[in-house]
Amino acid sequence: MSLTTARLTTRMLSRGLRTTASAQLPHGSTMHGNDPETLEREKQKNLSGESHDDVKHAPGWNQNLASKAEAEVKADQQSASPEELQKETTRKAKEGHAQDRSS
Repeated sequence: MSLTTARLTTRMLSRGLRTTASAQLPHGSTMHGNDPETLEREKQKNLSGESHDDVKHAPGWNQNLASKAEAEVKADQQSASPEELQKETTRKAKEGHAQDRSS
């Protein structure tokens, strides 16, 4: 063992190991936040055949029923450019505001 390796090893060992308490880590993260009302509402939408056309490459996808990991994978599969995604988000936000005003 070289002197440099020995010094690095000694320095690392003297600092001690750092770990994260498992109680601090989220378990089972979901897009619906484990809210039973949201979960039931979204399940009923799917069961009634209500279309979820938010994701063009995955017809029928309901992000509100997904885990965060599933939603991230689905987002990674998106083939649109960032500019196209921004335009789509803006369009949907405007549609949502228009629906809110008419309610």
